[in-house]
Amino acid sequence: MELASRSRNGFDLALSRTYLGYSLGNQGRISEALESLDEVIALGRRNENRIVLARAPNGIGWLQRETGNLKQAIESNEISLDASRAAGATEAEANALINLVYDYTLAGQPGRAADALQRVDAFV
Repeated sequence: MELASRSRNGFDLALSRTYLGYSLGNQGRISEALESLDEVIALGRRNENRIVLARAPNGIGWLQRETGNLKQAIESNEISLDASRAAGATEAEANALINLVYDYTLAGQPGRAADALQRVDAFV
């Protein structure tokens, strides 16, 4: 992140912060992870980085699901899905759909979960 910042490379800086957020989340440091991913979204908006704007909400959705905030998780993953489609980021789109399968299942919405799963099948 330091190198990307010094070289004024907004794309790599946002991508590095995204992976930092994921790593912090994997360590159970949820607040720090969310803070990092919120900064990523701000950077992505400033730099019009559609790839980062597609991926970061997906990570936020994952963290929100982990903390039991399913409503926010679904919202974040749906934002990720829309942004992924707009950016043509198929990997991020598939990840958002997979997260939505989990979210909808936990929220007691099996029909929506099945629909999301069928849409993931299109990537296989």
